[in-house]
Amino acid sequence: MSRPLRRTAARGVVGWSVLLLAGASACLATVPAVIVPDPRRADTELARLRAEVDQLRRAMATRPLVDQARGVIMAIGGCTPQDSWEVLVEVSQRTNTKLRTVAALVVAATAGEPLPEPVRAALRTALRRREPGPPSRPGPPSRPGAHGAAER
Repeated sequence: MSRPLRRTAARGVVGWSVLLLAGASACLATVPAVIVPDPRRADTELARLRAEVDQLRRAMATRPLVDQARGVIMAIGGCTPQDSWEVLVEVSQRTNTKLRTVAALVVAATAGEPLPEPVRAALRTALRRREPGPPSRPGPPSRPGAHGAAER
C-alpha cells in the first residue's frame, strides 16, 4: 500500500484529503485552461437567451390576469380549470387575438365593459362545446343471450 493509505486514524482524514486534492488537481491539469467560444455563436446564443427572458417576463406579468379570466370562465361556464384554459385558447385562436388580450377583455367584462362581438361569439361557442349533454336515461335491462336468440 502507498504511504497515504497507512495513516493513523487521527491523521487519516488529513492524509485522505491531501490524496483527494492531489488527484483532483491531476485531473484538472488535463483540461484546457481556456475555452474560447466562437463569437458569432455566442452573440446568437445571447440574443436567443435575451428573447427567452423577455418572453418569460411577459408570461409572469400576464399570468395573474389569465388566472383571473380562467376563474371567471369557470364561474360562468361551470367548467374545470383545464376546460377554462382550453376555452381561453379556443377564443384566442378563433378571434386571432393574443390570449392575454382575451383574458383582459374577459376580466374587464366583470367590471361592466362590453365584450367585443367576435370575442363574445367565440366565448359562447367554446362554452357550449363544453356543456354536458342531457343525462342519459337507462334503457331496459339487457338479458344475457338476447342477441343470440334473434339471430337463430
